[in-house]
Amino acid sequence: MKTATLATIYTFNIGVARDAVRNAFDNAGLVLTLKEATGVIKTISDELRQTQQEYKKHLAKTERILSGIQEYEQQNKSERKKIAKDVVDYWFEKVTTPVQPVKNKTVVFFTVDNELYCEPKIDHCYRVEANSYRDKMIRTLIAHKTYVPTETLIEICGFASRKSLESAVDAMNRIAHKELDVFKIVEGYRDSGYRIYPGIILKKE
Repeated sequence: MKTATLATIYTFNIGVARDAVRNAFDNAGLVLTLKEATGVIKTISDELRQTQQEYKKHLAKTERILSGIQEYEQQNKSERKKIAKDVVDYWFEKVTTPVQPVKNKTVVFFTVDNELYCEPKIDHCYRVEANSYRDKMIRTLIAHKTYVPTETLIEICGFASRKSLESAVDAMNRIAHKELDVFKIVEGYRDSGYRIYPGIILKKE
């Protein structure tokens, strides 16, 4: 997980913090009352912008700050931690990842026939076995806009262990590099989980 410093050239604003909190609450199926949360959102924005501590300390601070929202406090400990993690992950992704023009990204298509391909398709195509671990992994990552936590991905896809997930990711990236001529298709960070590699645009057909 990359951390942002005051020297980072990206824009830091309260809008990203607001969207991060709203995204986390949406993921948890909760209704966020912006009027109640305004002060909390500003505090989160200030904390994440100014502090240079490691990721776990960001997470602990965010948990404490979010406790000012009644709906958040009513959740169990596990769900509160997940919401706080969603906030921090979303915020870091927005402010530490440069926005790349679409023209600089490779478009990869995922068809209804489970084919991954880039144009020209005749040269760059690979069929993923339907309902396989890799198939479920790709579909799960496409459905999420940010990182999917490792344990969540293991549970959804049915992997036997963290090691089997890592092996599947490595294998999929080797295939993507060889068959599709892209650098990789899945990116992972130890504290965040996995996501579709931001250097590509993966579209379902």
